[in-house]
Amino acid sequence: MTQFSGLLKVVRERGGDGTMRGRPWSLPLAERVLMVAV
Repeated sequence: MTQFSGLLKVVRERGGDGTMRGRPWSLPLAERVLMVAV
């Protein structure tokens, strides 16, 4: 869980939520990162 929290923090710092252009995401950022990590 600690490693995932660190990964999520890095993704947020690097602009992981994007520019919010186009169709909005149906999943929160944490769930999208988890899906990619798995």
